[in-house]
Parts: sequence; C-alpha cells; structure tokens
Amino acid sequence: MNNTPLLKLENVSVYFEKRVGLFKPPSLVGALVDVSLEVNKGEIIAVVGESGCGKTTLGKVITGLQHPNNGKLYYQGIELNRLDKKRRNEYRESIQMVQQDSFAALNPKRTIFQSMADPLIEKGIVKNRTEAKHKVMELLERVELSAPEQYLEKYPHQLSGGQRQRILLARAISLNPKIIVADEPVSMVDVSLRVSILNLMARLNREMGVSFIYITHDLSTARYIAQNGRIVVMYLGKIVEVGNVQEAIGDPKHPYLQALISAVPVPNPKLAREKKMLALKSIDLPDPTKPPKGCRFHPRCPYAMEKCADYEPELKKRGNRYVACHLYS
Repeated sequence: MNNTPLLKLENVSVYFEKRVGLFKPPSLVGALVDVSLEVNKGEIIAVVGESGCGKTTLGKVITGLQHPNNGKLYYQGIELNRLDKKRRNEYRESIQMVQQDSFAALNPKRTIFQSMADPLIEKGIVKNRTEAKHKVMELLERVELSAPEQYLEKYPHQLSGGQRQRILLARAISLNPKIIVADEPVSMVDVSLRVSILNLMARLNREMGVSFIYITHDLSTARYIAQNGRIVVMYLGKIVEVGNVQEAIGDPKHPYLQALISAVPVPNPKLAREKKMLALKSIDLPDPTKPPKGCRFHPRCPYAMEKCADYEPELKKRGNRYVACHLYS
C-alpha cells in the first residue's frame, strides 16, 4: 500500500518585508514559520485561525502562487525543485484554487464560456469550441447550475455571488485536479446559500476523490465541511494543533483553540448564560514583526507558565493529535 502523501510541506517559512519609514530598514514579518503538513489523497483539511495567522499564505504556497523563503515541498514524494518540466506542469494543473472574492476572480470583460473554455482548449482537454461548449455545460451541471446554456454568454456581474462561486468550482474541477484550495469560499455568499456550497464541495470530494484545503475563520463551517477530516489551527504563522476535526472541536487541547471555541456564540440563551468564556490575558494580537519569545500565545494565555516565555513548544503528538503547548510536555 502506498502511504506517500499527495503533498508534503517540510519546515516551510515565508517572510514579507514591512517598511515603517523611508530611511529605516524593513522589518520581516513571518507569515509562515517552520510549517510542516501532509495532504493525503481524497481528504478534507480545514485550516482555521484569526486574520493574519498565515492561512491564506499557506494556501498560496500550496498552489505555487507564493514561493517559500525556507523549507521544502514534495509532490507525490518528489521535491518540487527536482521535478522535470512535465511533472511540474502536472503539479500546477493538479492543484487549483477557489478564491474568496468570486467577482474579482472572474474577468469582467469575458463571458463565463470564454473564462472556462480557453483553459480547456489550451490544455488539450477539448479539441475545438464545439467540444468546449459541451464540456462547459457538463461542468456547470456538475456544480448544480441547471439549464447551463443560459450562463454561457453571461458576464460575472450578471450572476449572483452563489452562482459565481459555483462557476469558480466548475473552473477548478475542469482540469481534474487532485487538490483544491478553497480560501474562505462562502464568506461572501448569502448565509442561506452557504450550506449548499459546502455540500457541493463535499460531494465533489466524494465523487472525484479530490482533496480540499478549506481555509476559514468560521469554526462552524470548518466542522461541517471536514466532518471526517482534519483541522489545522494556526496562530501568528505557526501551526499549534492538528487533529480530527470532531475530536479537536469537541475537546480542544491548545488554549488558543479553546479560546476560539469559547468565543463562538450559542443561539440558546439558557446555554449561553451557562457557557464559560476563556478569560484571555489580552484580546490584542502581538506585533507580527516582533513576535513574543517562547510560545507566541503566552502573552494572552491564561495558563502560561514561566517556561512559556522562554522556550517555544514543539508540535508533538499527544494521543491522536499534534499540539504545540508546554501544558502537555
């Protein structure tokens, strides 16, 4: 049995320069710091955390839109830098992205047919425009856009947010990818339509065997889409907890994940009054250009010990999960 992960990140770091003055040297911001992650065939991974934790940067590294400063990426067991031209093109086609802003992701001057047909013709999936038309309609039906012929000559501004998001999913699966990175795909969609988009992604995962990297700050949608998958919790560019999504949300180990879950509102007033909030030392994120020494969460953590300020905890296996916290040393 081949246990080689589809994609593997090994100690990947991405730093950006931040200038604070014309004559001052730039500061380095660690968007990703020593991140290691494996993506297996057909699984769904939900990546969660506050804004600025590095979720989107992680997605860009996986899709090849952002090159890391340090670390290695492996595709089907082979380091990316060692792939020949054919395998590198295969890698680029096998990992697609669904963006948060569907309006910005589609060319406003091109019809839906033009936006979807050109990649199919360029990659040789279809031979001509006639075949492309049939293929595009087939893809639109697959993402549950009935009467697909009515969408072909429409422009993005003529469609709703939910329809545009389905178009992006159709375009993503058109090249038969192995991994789809979905960056906040339902955050700009009407609440009433979010579940249908999530159900569609789950169905594509089952039917096509495509892996999903679902990036979000919404724990409820993370739990829904990755019901049998894994959750990756990020804080200030680091992974702090990894595990089965149901186990992690039902029994969070890292104090940061505990804080995220305690902040989720409960619709039942009685349960809301009984719910205990995790009392953080501070609600403010530290300056990412000057991250705290030791554990990055310790200035806010109610359980912080003396060694938390001096030593950075490693991401180690704790039962069925991986947790970076001195509480479990």
